[in-house]
Amino acid sequence: LRWEDIKRSVFYPVNNYLEQRSHLFVFLKDRLQILLARVGLTPYYFPDIFYLKEAGSRKWEVTAAMAHLIEQEFRQFNTPVLFVLLPADYQVYPQLIAKYMKMFDLSPELIDLEQPNQKLVERFRRKSIPVVDMLPVFKRKAEQGFYLYGRIDNHMNAQGHAVVAETIFPWVEQNLKSSLLSGTRSYA
Repeated sequence: LRWEDIKRSVFYPVNNYLEQRSHLFVFLKDRLQILLARVGLTPYYFPDIFYLKEAGSRKWEVTAAMAHLIEQEFRQFNTPVLFVLLPADYQVYPQLIAKYMKMFDLSPELIDLEQPNQKLVERFRRKSIPVVDMLPVFKRKAEQGFYLYGRIDNHMNAQGHAVVAETIFPWVEQNLKSSLLSGTRSYA
């Protein structure tokens, strides 16, 4: 048996069972993230999009091209589209990236946490694709003491969702009014 097979057939099913039934298990798993990452027993990983070596990658252009196709498709039905870039929690809170760097033995000079947002916003704007980058907004809110993600998992909490809603509301309002005034009834 290979280690990958053991993880997939033994550890992952046990993990899934205990995550659903034991708060103590979830608590311990959270506290032991670094150890679990080093032995490969965690779903956490560090995405390659943050590595500086990916700055010239085609993935940015491919993503923008796909978004452009989506935007064109909706435009055929007079439906406005807005792309919203949501940051990872470790992009917003410096103490979390320090944990990830330790967990994955990362060197700070090899990564840029703003790279994906900068590359995508630049390409989206070049193609006139409506986009909102929530990273600067979330960073400002974090500096004001807001915590925008869950304490147990790293998904946005109610405050995070509220900040996104407040940020995109003017665009939604303007585009709904435009659509209503032009007589269209399709909305995205």
